[in-house]
Amino acid sequence: MKTLITAGLSRSEGSYVTGGESSGPDAPGTMERTKWTDDMLDQRFASMDEKFDLVFSELRLLREEMHVGFAALRSEMAQMRSEMAAVRTDMVGFHRQVLYVVLTLWVGLIALFAAQL
Repeated sequence: MKTLITAGLSRSEGSYVTGGESSGPDAPGTMERTKWTDDMLDQRFASMDEKFDLVFSELRLLREEMHVGFAALRSEMAQMRSEMAAVRTDMVGFHRQVLYVVLTLWVGLIALFAAQL
């Protein structure tokens, strides 16, 4: 019993598969080799070059959009930092006022207890 490889793809019988169309009625199951000429290769490479150029141009546009977007994000972050600094300054002032109120209450309570003794 012959395997598929020896039955259909043996080189000694001249029936190996390389692509293309069948070679005619006298050799069933065989494929003729596709002939790649310089013109066909140039045509294929030209179409590949066009596709790569499209990909590269889209990448350039994407990079430009990202640069613009990141610049906007950086400016928004800088604005948020300045707003946070202002809030921090307000919080420090509020903390100081609360501290003065608490200290005043303590001093008043201590004076009240001292007066009753």
